[in-house]
Amino acid sequence: MSQAELARLIGCVTNHVSDLERGERGLTVDWMRKIAAALDCSPADLLNYADNPDRLDERERALFQLYRAMPDDMRATLERLAQALLPDDDGDADDSDAQSA
Repeated sequence: MSQAELARLIGCVTNHVSDLERGERGLTVDWMRKIAAALDCSPADLLNYADNPDRLDERERALFQLYRAMPDDMRATLERLAQALLPDDDGDADDSDAQSA
């Protein structure tokens, strides 16, 4: 996408986009929101990994959206399942149910 096209989509002049790219204009949250909307992404996606180490990739984002769509009881079940699949301090999956049986 050209600077001119981005400028048109966010409602500014091309020079403003150029200034943002060169760091001569501060990238405020408002600018990030406008640019993200134009690029169909979240403002956090505009940050590099060093500035946003908790950034989600597409697969993680899809899982997160599925989780949000679940009713509370399904969320609780999924959380218990995830905890059971995670290794404990010994490097083994949580097998407390197998030990208590």
